[in-house]
Amino acid sequence: MIIEYFLNFTVARFVKIILNVVSYDFFIMISVIIPTLNEEKLIGFTLKCLRNQDFSGKYEVIVADSCSTDNTVRIARKYADKVVIDRKGGVSAGRNLGARAARGEILVFVDADVYVLPNFLSTINKHFRDKNLIGLQIALMATSYPHIKWHVLGGIFHRLSFKLNFPIASTGAFACRRKPFFEVGGFNEKLRLGEDVDLGMRLARYAKIHGKYLKYTSDTFVMASTRRLEKWGMIKVLTRWPLGYFIWRFFKKNLAYDPIR
Repeated sequence: MIIEYFLNFTVARFVKIILNVVSYDFFIMISVIIPTLNEEKLIGFTLKCLRNQDFSGKYEVIVADSCSTDNTVRIARKYADKVVIDRKGGVSAGRNLGARAARGEILVFVDADVYVLPNFLSTINKHFRDKNLIGLQIALMATSYPHIKWHVLGGIFHRLSFKLNFPIASTGAFACRRKPFFEVGGFNEKLRLGEDVDLGMRLARYAKIHGKYLKYTSDTFVMASTRRLEKWGMIKVLTRWPLGYFIWRFFKKNLAYDPIR
């Protein structure tokens, strides 16, 4: 009787441990959402990188296109699991549409001009095993050597903002749980610039109320296009999105934004 009880208890504990380890990789789905508008030059490589992952669990790649007039949609349909068309226009509306079409528990937002490493999704999965984590900022790195120092400074800036619970989020590579995302209202579709910072702030308030948290990681990183750095310079790149958020927050006005293709 005692031996039988001991064996049953041991087997039950073993099964529980295995399920805890395995379930996150195989039962929690990740959805990667990419908003696009005339990104035919870069979207193909971004999608190929997302197909070359060492993650063993389930994931899907969704492209939310804002009525591109080039070959973006044709390229996306070749590599993505889903392509949804956003008729409203605007990057926030596209991301929200992609999120509504997603099946994943973890929503990962990346830009169309970033290249992710093979461990990108497995690293995100590892961090979200902590049930109290609701948002994760992934480090950004420049694709060209002269700009790397500026991205290192940008990384320090991002990390510090998360440490101070004032997260300057960047959807170059940002992941969050599905439930908090929808409970805070997703991306603000009225906000033209700084919409990712705005989402980060609302998630931080949500986290404080519910005993959760957001954080920054450099366990993996994405290689980001330097096209904005080359045209605007680092100071403008670092300040443009937070400034856009604060102008909207206090004056309900949008900063002008000139798309760079």
